[in-house]
Amino acid sequence: FTTGTRYMLELVFFQMLSDPRLFDFVASPIGEESPAAPFVYSTHAEDMYQAGIWPARPKTSERWSYACHLIRRSFSFLIGHELAHI
Repeated sequence: FTTGTRYMLELVFFQMLSDPRLFDFVASPIGEESPAAPFVYSTHAEDMYQAGIWPARPKTSERWSYACHLIRRSFSFLIGHELAHI
């Protein structure tokens, strides 16, 4: 569990919920803008961050709240998984 884990989770969930074409059942996607150009994925989060690929939160508060909820759930899953190794 590293800072790269948090960065990648924020990048994925924020990107998904910032796109009005995705998750149209979560609040109202009308306030969201069309997505930016696709980014180049790298296995090293630091390289992506240094290249200027930063997580951009969803515009509507409901979709941002849902993205944060998904990130917290992901943290719980990952921490639980690592504790299971012990």
